[in-house]
Amino acid sequence: LKCYFLDVFKCSQGGEEYSRPQIGEETNPPTKERFIGVARVLELEEAPSGFKDKGVFWWLSHLSNYILTPNHKLMRLLTAAKNAVGFRSPILGMHIRQGDSCLKGTGRVCFKAEDYVREFERMRGKYGVNTVFVATDSPNILGEMRALRPQTNWLSLEGSKHVEELKGAGLPAVMNPILRTRMGLLDRRIVAEVSLVDLFLLAYSDYLVVQFSSAFSILALELSSATKGYIPPFIGIDGPWRTLVN
Repeated sequence: LKCYFLDVFKCSQGGEEYSRPQIGEETNPPTKERFIGVARVLELEEAPSGFKDKGVFWWLSHLSNYILTPNHKLMRLLTAAKNAVGFRSPILGMHIRQGDSCLKGTGRVCFKAEDYVREFERMRGKYGVNTVFVATDSPNILGEMRALRPQTNWLSLEGSKHVEELKGAGLPAVMNPILRTRMGLLDRRIVAEVSLVDLFLLAYSDYLVVQFSSAFSILALELSSATKGYIPPFIGIDGPWRTLVN
């Protein structure tokens, strides 16, 4: 974590082992099992003792924001990315996850370009926004949306370099990107940095259109809310926000 985030888990200067503060009786917060497609996940049902009155969303948002506070290295990357793509407010952040969502047998919904453009139009009609930052592992869909709505300013990182590296690799399409990374088939640093920049530029956006079947979208909304101090206008294309703790 400390490669990209402030180290919030340091021991004391005297070398004593860190001991977390006790707030009432410490217990594991209750969770509930559910499924996203065929994937089993756990939902947090209430915040830990001492924070129950704040609610689960507040707790997860501020916890994530505390742990994932960018250090100087990541802030430089974020500033460079903003300048490179022309990231300026007002802007809508859009997370598009196709990948395994569009494979048979996953149980996930595969949304098309027109679905995202429709939700953008709803936001544009209400807030007047016409610039969209798109975070996606499916670069082809960006071209489709530009064709459907050419008068909109569509922004995206050119460096989905981890996707480009796969071209001509002869890998089966069903191979999970995480598995590819673990096998050393992708540059881990590039994968990490592109993903983090996408995540934080989504969080910095004024409005969001996201997919809450993805932990990436969930975290983007939580970080955005904690840093802004309010929940930004958002649309969950596949349903409402729900907790995801595993």
